[in-house]
Amino acid sequence: MSPEADSSAHAPRARRLWLLGASVVVALLIAGILIVVSQGGDDPKPAAGPTGAGNAAKLFEGIPQAATTLGRPDAPVTLVEFVDLQCRFCADYSRDVLPTIVERYVRPGQVKLELRTLAFIGLDSRRGAAGTAVTVRGNRAWQFSEAFFASQGREESGYATDEFLRSVATRAEVDPRIVVEAANSGVRPATVAQAQSQAAQSGIRGTPAFLIGPTDGRLQRFAVRSIDPTTFSQGIEAALRKAR
Repeated sequence: MSPEADSSAHAPRARRLWLLGASVVVALLIAGILIVVSQGGDDPKPAAGPTGAGNAAKLFEGIPQAATTLGRPDAPVTLVEFVDLQCRFCADYSRDVLPTIVERYVRPGQVKLELRTLAFIGLDSRRGAAGTAVTVRGNRAWQFSEAFFASQGREESGYATDEFLRSVATRAEVDPRIVVEAANSGVRPATVAQAQSQAAQSGIRGTPAFLIGPTDGRLQRFAVRSIDPTTFSQGIEAALRKAR
């Protein structure tokens, strides 16, 4: 299934997560369930580009990482990215926009990135999110997510098999054994629960979605109309001006 419009990113075709009434939202937060409703579209194409497969390591080389944070802790602006590893528009962002943000803003120490992995589309999302969660301890979450996007298959086709996850983990330089064990455990990682809670509190109903603002300050929704480097650069520049 493909997404409906969402104002957070790629307005014509972004995913919608419908959050129900207030009482149901509380139940969703407790259960950690986000419900996605989407409309028909074409099957996604595997992402391939600057961050694909073996190039993620080069893109992130020399940049500080700590858990889900990429960039210097004292960077003046923080950009939070909410993704589902099955979301094809997240893969588009990974391929078309992320390299520019990393080279132009993260590497020079102006922006730090925070990764928030959701798992609302289905089983392959949950398996990928579980794999990402265990890579946090080794500070390889960004490498793992980028390798996953580079090999992204058809949505809910069951492609996130043990073999697929081993391949992604190997390319991210992560122990494949712990990734596969996490994916098969059936345990919802704390990082996913936290990401879902933050998404609900921020009114985020689709992926990719973003929060931006001064580091250690109030973050706000970063609504973008298209997934292209210029759109993101304009928003980041505006945030940097406010942070100075």
